[in-house]
Amino acid sequence: LTNLQAALGVGQLAHLNQRLETLRCHYRQYRMRLGNQPGIRILDFDVDGGETPQWIDALVDDRDGLDVYLAKRGIECRRFWHPVHSHKPYACVDADFPQSTQLCRHAIWLPSAFTLSADDIDFVCDTILEFVAR
Repeated sequence: LTNLQAALGVGQLAHLNQRLETLRCHYRQYRMRLGNQPGIRILDFDVDGGETPQWIDALVDDRDGLDVYLAKRGIECRRFWHPVHSHKPYACVDADFPQSTQLCRHAIWLPSAFTLSADDIDFVCDTILEFVAR
């Protein structure tokens, strides 16, 4: 790091605890709103034990459909989890890794920025619930 980058990093540490707590609150809100919905599963984190998810990871039965549905309503999310075995340096056949191969088709990151408000997350959750109820 340069001195300037280090100074910026040290300055940002003053906000770290607040940002971590905001991310934990976001996770709790998503879990509360979506935790019992069929077709969607928010992955477990022990936020009360100190874990802080940087993103809200979800498994969705119709991940691709949800992604399109949210995008049409101005909500950005991201499909993810390209299994390590599928990358060129580690290339292996999918049959050797059936769980990661199957799960990657359902994994999505929901909006997770620490700048989101509780109302923003409610809007995302309401939209997801509309999709699930269709």
